[in-house]
Amino acid sequence: MARWRKGDTILLRHVGSAKTFVWPHTIVRDDGDVTLMYMPEGTEILRAKTGGSPPDLMPSFTSQMDVLRVLDVRLRYTVWLVWVAAMGTPPYWPHFEGPNRFRGWKVDIHSLPERTNHGFDYTDDSLDLIVTPDCEVLRKDEAHFQMLVDAGVYSASETKEIYQVADEAEQAATERRFPFNDSLVEWRPCPSWTIPTASADSVFYGDIETNLSTGRRFDPRF
Repeated sequence: MARWRKGDTILLRHVGSAKTFVWPHTIVRDDGDVTLMYMPEGTEILRAKTGGSPPDLMPSFTSQMDVLRVLDVRLRYTVWLVWVAAMGTPPYWPHFEGPNRFRGWKVDIHSLPERTNHGFDYTDDSLDLIVTPDCEVLRKDEAHFQMLVDAGVYSASETKEIYQVADEAEQAATERRFPFNDSLVEWRPCPSWTIPTASADSVFYGDIETNLSTGRRFDPRF
């Protein structure tokens, strides 16, 4: 069931780890199962140490690329479409170097998203994919994910399931299924939209300690 209208501001929250992150977005389209949301360059991203009461706020930072996220509540991954912004490609995203405005897709693998009154919550599972404009697929952060596995954050069955999700996303990309096709590559935001914002004193609410992929309390080491 659709909940938001085009132009609404919602919050995407990563919960269930040692740090909670909050990304404000502007709704592009909400069809119920599939939601498209936009985060422009300059959006302030909020974060706090998990487990504090009140939340132990950390310095915020700003997005440095223009991103359109495609979230399907039936899938354990979210797809970013990434465009270069005014400042150019950030040094920590060398995968997105290139001559054109559209730089490719990034796939975040995570728990099934949960709708909230303010947006969506999920737990990021650390394993990512980078998909180039010609649909070459690269795996990202495998070493960090393996560190979490070795530390006991994920069981053997949970690890297998996460790799299966990565395989499914890679297959969707190589087959150029939506959104890994050209249908959104030339998309542009509404000119009247402003940068979405959120107040740090109102976004770290509810249960942010449960890892939504495992159902267990977060590991304070990670």
